[in-house]
Amino acid sequence: MQIDAAEGRRERKKREVRERIADAARSSFWSTARATTVEQIARSADVAQATFFNYFPASRRCSAK
Repeated sequence: MQIDAAEGRRERKKREVRERIADAARSSFWSTARATTVEQIARSADVAQATFFNYFPASRRCSAK
């Protein structure tokens, strides 16, 4: 992903957390080759489950990123 030079700290942190969650989801999906829970993804991304849902209100959208 290209980083915008004008991106502020808040936007950068939000982008980083979103990417970390999406990476954890992809890793979990590929390593287990089966359904993965939000709890597993959140734990792997080191975020709370509520944070996961702040970024991906529908858990299926996380896998599409």
